[in-house]
Amino acid sequence: MRLLFLGTAAAEAYPAAFCDCDNCERARQLAGRSLRRRSSLLVDGDLLIDLGPDVICAALDYGLRLYHLRTVLITHVHADHFDPDVLRWRAPGFRAQELPTLAVYGPPRAAQAIRELESFDELAVKLAAVGPGEHFPAAEAEVWTFRAKHGTEGPLLYAVARGGAKFLYASDTGAPPQELWEALAAHQFDAIIMEETMGTGRSQLHTNLEEIAAQAARARKEGILKPQGRFLATHFSHRNNPGHADLAALLREGGVEVAYDGMEVTLE
Repeated sequence: MRLLFLGTAAAEAYPAAFCDCDNCERARQLAGRSLRRRSSLLVDGDLLIDLGPDVICAALDYGLRLYHLRTVLITHVHADHFDPDVLRWRAPGFRAQELPTLAVYGPPRAAQAIRELESFDELAVKLAAVGPGEHFPAAEAEVWTFRAKHGTEGPLLYAVARGGAKFLYASDTGAPPQELWEALAAHQFDAIIMEETMGTGRSQLHTNLEEIAAQAARARKEGILKPQGRFLATHFSHRNNPGHADLAALLREGGVEVAYDGMEVTLE
């Protein structure tokens, strides 16, 4: 299973377009891995987690063909993770060929917003509103849903399995409550990808540097992450997170890798 990080920033991107703080100015100077689009993850070229406003630009940069998509999983309806207008470009007037049906799963509000698109009947999209605690097939993958700790209606975390490999995608969410750890105990992951929005800051609805290191340690101790499994951080805000190299140094000691735009991870 091949994972490609299309974006690894929080809502305002990194550097933030309207900000000249030290972190943003430093990122502009460093460029490379310190430049981050809004968060999204592509799996094997045909399964996408979060359909945000930067997906099309990422596809152009990485030479991707989004007509290969078969499945989209929406974590929640904040605009940096869910831009239904992206699907408008599936309409016949914007493409030369027939498209296979795209199955989109997400909270009920996401499904409603897509159904309300003016050209919905022409988009070859199949909608499924899902909640926490569900398990369903999606193309050649299996998907499990978990309740996220975030400030929207029905936010979700997803576990995805395919070809003998399994990973957890946990963004956006605050520190996992005990009930989530109990649900995750039924799984063993090759990779866990968790948001680290807050850096040295703190929020009930997002995770920070201290918390993500603690989650990585617990996941390994309880066998939720396989012994050789990878724990990766994503979804960084510029406010309290430094550029890529400095951030990687901060998290390395806790066994957490820092994802970057264009990073590829292969799970077997």
